[in-house]
Amino acid sequence: RAVGENIYLTKQKLSEALARKLSRAVEQAPLSIVITDINGCIEYINPHLAEISGYTQAEVVGKNPRILKSGLTPQGTYQDLWTTVQAGKVWHGELSNRTKSGEIFLEAVIVAPIADDFQQTTHYVALKQDITTKRQAEQDRARIETQLHQSRKLEAIGQLSGGIAHDFNNLLTAILGNVELLREDSFNLSALQQTPLQQVTLAGARAADLTRQLLLFSRQQEPSMEWQDLNQLVGESHQMLRRIIGEHVDIQLHLSTQPMSVHFDSSMMHQIIINLAVNARDAMPNGGRLTISTQPFEHLPVGPDRMNAGLPPRSPHERLHDPAPKTRFAAGAYACLTVADNGTGMTPDTITHIYEPFFTTKGIGQGTGLGLATVYSIVNQHAGWIEVESELGVGSIFRIYLPCTNSIAEPFHAEAPTLVMGQGETILVVEDDAIIQNLIKLLLERAGYRVLTCSSGAEAIALWHKQPMEINLLITDMVMPGGINGIQLIKSFRAKQPNLKAIIVSGYSSSLDDELEQFSGTVAFIAKPFELHAMQAKVRAALSQNDASTTLAHVGE
Repeated sequence: RAVGENIYLTKQKLSEALARKLSRAVEQAPLSIVITDINGCIEYINPHLAEISGYTQAEVVGKNPRILKSGLTPQGTYQDLWTTVQAGKVWHGELSNRTKSGEIFLEAVIVAPIADDFQQTTHYVALKQDITTKRQAEQDRARIETQLHQSRKLEAIGQLSGGIAHDFNNLLTAILGNVELLREDSFNLSALQQTPLQQVTLAGARAADLTRQLLLFSRQQEPSMEWQDLNQLVGESHQMLRRIIGEHVDIQLHLSTQPMSVHFDSSMMHQIIINLAVNARDAMPNGGRLTISTQPFEHLPVGPDRMNAGLPPRSPHERLHDPAPKTRFAAGAYACLTVADNGTGMTPDTITHIYEPFFTTKGIGQGTGLGLATVYSIVNQHAGWIEVESELGVGSIFRIYLPCTNSIAEPFHAEAPTLVMGQGETILVVEDDAIIQNLIKLLLERAGYRVLTCSSGAEAIALWHKQPMEINLLITDMVMPGGINGIQLIKSFRAKQPNLKAIIVSGYSSSLDDELEQFSGTVAFIAKPFELHAMQAKVRAALSQNDASTTLAHVGE
């Protein structure tokens, strides 16, 4: 009997020791553990879950696990969970939960039934692992990969648009140049004939501006900064917006009567207006009202009074994108451009992301996520800032603030330059486009110059060595076939004729800045498409440079 009691006590001690081990394992487990009764009421949570959720055991015991629900998990997931465990099976899945303080966390969950000796389910146990950081890392990696893919696509689009713009510039140069030649001979044309030529010139100028926007997008041309009236820039965009936005949206303009001159590239301003207007249109699929307005704004960095500054009081929904206080902007006069719609509006969370590149709430194929990012970038480059106010079901208001002056300079009307005829100087024109080559040749020959032409750098060098000649000026395209570009051609010629004057003609500008600096101002540049008078003036200026060493060497000696 004593032996039997000892064996019983030993088993009891082992059982108690095992129970303590299991209890410590549950208490110290790096997983969250929840035990509920058969009705789903919580009987136990371990310290790990208490630490993650912020709830103490006393706060959750007797309550349903829905106390942790975030509202982000689909209802069907809970139905599947409950159906599975009631059938005596183990459920695997993910749940989005909320801490006591309101923070969202994601868990990988296993829920299993606990049965008694008669195989009747008495409880349920849930083992849960916090995978918030893991999922965030996966999402960040996926977003970066998507952005990289988008970036490569945009780079390819940029190269394509740059190439298209280059070809368009050549075509526009030929079209506008030949029209200008015809208009110069207007004494041979009737008024009825001159009118369509004028229309061709106007259309060509608009096409040239569109081409410049393509080059700006592909980063192959520098912005053309000028002081311009903001009211005029907005007014110019109105008709273009009518075609883009559609008839289902009512566009209203409210322009200030006070002049506001901003230092801006007109193409970039049009891009801002179009991007904001298209964004507004997409927020009003069933039609609505788009209001574009301008008004002066006096910026007071310390404690600004919006009512005194002439703007309405702030809505509690207004958000500033730039985390830095706008007091960092200089005090003074600003122009405020407002674009407002009465569309679907945005949530506060969406507002915090709208200027991020590639962020979009639109469906696949409906937006790149670059419109507002581009607007923000342009405004930032021009020392301004953006404010956005939005409310779901009410609409959105974007306000752009730009430094301005309150007066508009009188437009400068340059007198037509007096054409100084050439004296038979020899000009070598190197241009691979036959139409432009012939245009420049005709223009310069009419102005009294002797013109030689070549279609590539290699052909020009071969001609130069084949027959000794004296060249007074080299006019060359930048990008040409044959492996020799305009810069290389100038260097090759100046190796024998150091004082040779040169002009580069190209549809690109920003890519040439560094290249032209090496010539210390001795190489001129003219952009395609060019006006004939501008080309003639540039040629005359190059040939008339005051240089004591302009005695031209005999080429080829």
